[in-house]
Amino acid sequence: MTAFTTITEGRAPNPDVKVEKGSMFNWALELSAFKHRLNFEVDLWHEHRYDAYTASVGLYPKVHGALDSRMAITNDGIVDSQGIEVELSWVDKVGDFSYGLLGQFAYNDAVIKAAGEPYREYDNLWNTGNRPRMDYGYVCLGLFKDWDDIANSPQQMLGNYKPGDLKYADINLDGIINSNDLTAVGLGRDPRMQFNFNINLQYKNVSLDVLFQGTSAMTAYLNSDPNRAFYDKGTAQYWMKNRFHYDENGNSNADVADYPIFTTVDSGNNWVCSTFWVKDATYLRVKNVELAFHIPSEWLKNVTLDKAKVYFSTYNPFTWSSLKAYNADAEDWLAGQSRYFRTRTFNIGVDLTF
Repeated sequence: MTAFTTITEGRAPNPDVKVEKGSMFNWALELSAFKHRLNFEVDLWHEHRYDAYTASVGLYPKVHGALDSRMAITNDGIVDSQGIEVELSWVDKVGDFSYGLLGQFAYNDAVIKAAGEPYREYDNLWNTGNRPRMDYGYVCLGLFKDWDDIANSPQQMLGNYKPGDLKYADINLDGIINSNDLTAVGLGRDPRMQFNFNINLQYKNVSLDVLFQGTSAMTAYLNSDPNRAFYDKGTAQYWMKNRFHYDENGNSNADVADYPIFTTVDSGNNWVCSTFWVKDATYLRVKNVELAFHIPSEWLKNVTLDKAKVYFSTYNPFTWSSLKAYNADAEDWLAGQSRYFRTRTFNIGVDLTF
């Protein structure tokens, strides 16, 4: 085999491209009461970003021969976002027992006001008006029950399909399911809500610190190969057991099945992005736990140590998420695809301060 060195044209330059700009408004309130034991903060904000980078895809006729990936970067994007951040804490001490509680909550939302898009024939195809980082796919109506169901449904141009395969909605009502039926699906890849809660307890020389952390109002597109039963000579996962199948009387379970019919034949129809594969990515995680014994200072008088403690800690010991059923990590749903899964760690150690 002979190897050849080739030269290809890169992205078209734009000498007029500018730095993205933005303006932001904040309104904040801080309160403290009960001799600073109770503290409260709230921050409301609004941000307007303009001259955002866009790729000018589709703005020029295909006859020019330029690939979409080679189009020039322009400054046609406008994004408005707003949100609220709240923090509430309480710290106190009763005799030898001290404790602290801290809760934080943040909510944000954003909308694309302009994206440098060409004219779209159908409203569902526009990026403008949606949140940034949305997944675009098909609305899944369930599974085809039988051949009569297929015959009475719009034709799907997404690959071969049969009873037990995914059935999609004809968004533009033209009688054909194709790329013109793509629409924003799910809530977006960025969480609208983030929250954490920290508990700190100490009695004499023993302390316990626990951090809970989570997000909500976001979705994950589960497009990894392990979610395809028997893909690339693989196997099927446990959560696929309620797949489409026929009983001994020839009746299907299409109305209650959670997974398409098993097949070793690749069917592109089932693997396009759709609401079937876009799942709620809400999670709550015990992020960190540390139990420590602080060496009394009088024990350190004859050594050159200022402080010392013996501790046991763990990182990511527990997570509550519906995505665990799919062997997916809600905090990083690309884990298992382009990145490793997050690890659960346990440590025993000594911390010395000289």
